[in-house]
Amino acid sequence: MKGTTSRRGGLPWTMLGGAVTGVAAIAGLILAHEGNSKYVFVGAIATMVVVLLPLIGNLRLFSLYSILTLAPLGLRLTFAAQPHMGGAGAMYVEAVDPFLLVLLFFQVRDRVRGHRSIFRFPLALVLFTVLMGLAAGLTIVGFSYRTLALLELARMLKVLVLALVVLNEVVRRRDFTHAIGALTVGVILEAGIALTQNLTGAQLGLGFLGEASDQDVELLGNTTLEGGEFVYRAGALLGHSNLLAAYLALFLPLAVAILLSPASRMLKSLSLIALLLGQPALVLTLSRAGWVDFLVGLAVVIALGALHPTSRRAFMFARVAIIAAVLVIGVALSPMILKRLNQADPSSVKYRLEWIHTAWDMIADNPVFGVGLNTYVYAQIPYGEFKTPAEMTEFYGDIWPAVHNNWLIVWSEQGTLGFLIWVAFHFAVIAAALRNLRIRDPVMHALSVGLLGGFAAIMADGMASFFVRQEATARMFWIVTGLILAIDYWRRLNEEEVPQVATNLAAPDRLSAPGKVAAEGRWLPARSSLLR
Repeated sequence: MKGTTSRRGGLPWTMLGGAVTGVAAIAGLILAHEGNSKYVFVGAIATMVVVLLPLIGNLRLFSLYSILTLAPLGLRLTFAAQPHMGGAGAMYVEAVDPFLLVLLFFQVRDRVRGHRSIFRFPLALVLFTVLMGLAAGLTIVGFSYRTLALLELARMLKVLVLALVVLNEVVRRRDFTHAIGALTVGVILEAGIALTQNLTGAQLGLGFLGEASDQDVELLGNTTLEGGEFVYRAGALLGHSNLLAAYLALFLPLAVAILLSPASRMLKSLSLIALLLGQPALVLTLSRAGWVDFLVGLAVVIALGALHPTSRRAFMFARVAIIAAVLVIGVALSPMILKRLNQADPSSVKYRLEWIHTAWDMIADNPVFGVGLNTYVYAQIPYGEFKTPAEMTEFYGDIWPAVHNNWLIVWSEQGTLGFLIWVAFHFAVIAAALRNLRIRDPVMHALSVGLLGGFAAIMADGMASFFVRQEATARMFWIVTGLILAIDYWRRLNEEEVPQVATNLAAPDRLSAPGKVAAEGRWLPARSSLLR
């Protein structure tokens, strides 16, 4: 077969061509950017991918894994940069983009060939598309800062495509196993890097992957506690300790939910490692909002997970043990927690409250359509303490602050109309997750509950940050959203069809039994799965 390795062991032409192309690409990048390590690294990875493509047995699965593992990283090329806080600051070509295109190609091919009849586009994503359309229309009609709006629209379009690709690619229980496993490995890596940073008290020199600079870490450490006492706060590869804390709060509830279900040993082992590393890392971020986010997600998992009889009966001891473990870790690290709570820099809260008042004034003055997408930092000047650009720059520096509240950013920029659509989007996702509580399969039920716990955690985090408007962290939020909606489709196709009752008392062969069969009083999919 053309393009494969010959029986004599010779290299295929595709590998040779890929190697030559990759080496040329690296040389060009090095010459163009004077040896910048970021571009050399990106070129090396691109070469490896090109060379190894002919040897990959399942390109779709490889692309899915690549998207899920690269999503939280800052590997990207930047164009038209206009850095500012609270929204997209440039056009980006990111490491996940080529793999999204690969999966889009396969999904379009499947429909052209008739392998799949529909393209899934649920109500929640329709609402988000309407929100984008509203922002685009208002930008064209007459808002200022059109370039900034276009940058944010490009970011919104990319996360929409990401959610749709995940939703339409993850359709079988085995697919969910792969997806959740890849995400959990990512949590382990981020938590491990954060603990390493805390133990060494220094950055690891991985800025091209998203790690914060030494200057940013020093500034954050000097403004955390009262009196200017320095405290190291790790951010792993997410650039800021608050972002890492919200990231962990997004995925640790999922790890808890998996441990409270009859999932595979591999998935449970990964989840246990993620929990053991992630909880201390979460505490060491010293992010008060992140701590609250995790408790919100944990409460959702503990409460809703118990609605399934298997989780309620078979994993009661595990439920108690997990709660006890959270308390033990909290007690063990209580000196640090109490110091953060009792000796926090009061100016941090003072400025955040001032920014909230500014946002409310902006909303009151522009109640219907807002001030314009991605323009908060510039539109706030007439409403805040500092009334001129010169005063803002003198006090804050080149990067002006945005209110640390994503809900208020959306409301002030896109008005009440856009805000209501954004709220409706969240309700649509929650409605899908609540419908998933009817799932009879205990593992799929647990996955849905865990993802809902993370989704609720980020909703709470939106009161204190703009996690969903940062490129890397926003991708993780939209991956979780896509998976929640994908489970909703899985439930409809696998548990709402009329099942076929077994005609004999013998246990059916899961690999050959058609449709669905009644087993142990429950309707369960007959399809084999790595989760069982």
